[in-house]
Amino acid sequence: GNVVAVKTLLQTRKPGKRKIMLFEREKEIAAQLKHPNIVRSESAGVWNGIHFIEMEYISGGSLWQMMEQGKKKIPYSESIPIILGMLEGLAYAHDVEVFVTTEEGRVQQKGVVHRDIKPSNILLDHQPEGIVPKISDFGLAKAFGAAGCTPGLLSRTGTTCGSPLYMAPEHLTNFKYVKASADVFEMAATIFFMLTGLPIRPIRQEQDPFKSVLEDHPRRIRDYLENCSEGFSDIMDCALAYNENDRFANGGEFLKAFREII
Repeated sequence: GNVVAVKTLLQTRKPGKRKIMLFEREKEIAAQLKHPNIVRSESAGVWNGIHFIEMEYISGGSLWQMMEQGKKKIPYSESIPIILGMLEGLAYAHDVEVFVTTEEGRVQQKGVVHRDIKPSNILLDHQPEGIVPKISDFGLAKAFGAAGCTPGLLSRTGTTCGSPLYMAPEHLTNFKYVKASADVFEMAATIFFMLTGLPIRPIRQEQDPFKSVLEDHPRRIRDYLENCSEGFSDIMDCALAYNENDRFANGGEFLKAFREII
């Protein structure tokens, strides 16, 4: 009697072993994430060879759709509860204890890295008390305590995933071992885009977008957001630091800093 969203592997061809492993990992991690700002996994299974996850259905669309595919920016005052909710979900994910299947068996680990935060992965649940943002699609997630232990070495050296408009530099240089600070960067890049309508790096037609990730330092929000407070500017500068060691280490630190200035 419940309406759910059903996510499956593409059925255009028989999925390979690695794709099934990735999907199984997503199912395993998603089932353990229980937070009001993360899309809930209801159940999962295999039916007639089709691997599927039943997930909480969110009818309000995504942040990308709210922005009219990037054409409309969201005023800062209107964005505060959305930013808070996104950071609450991220802080939880970076601190949660989960079980992960490794080559040695199931082990308990602390913290999950999303690795592909962007406006289309922020879903919006319209409640009487206001909009509740929910982080979706932990399909690239990896429990960072289990780095290198996933079955079949799923994140192979030289492999990268994610979206270059929001991507942290280490996503390209060290994808297999990206830390929670990469999510901090990509969440801040999403917030920057939501408030300014602009990506964190200039887009030049002649430039490879992945080269831009490595070479172009992020813009400073004070230069693009009218009436930007010094406190908010400093937080965004920290979250978008090019060097991962100069950023907030995780979503909890980012959330704490944001709460202190609102």
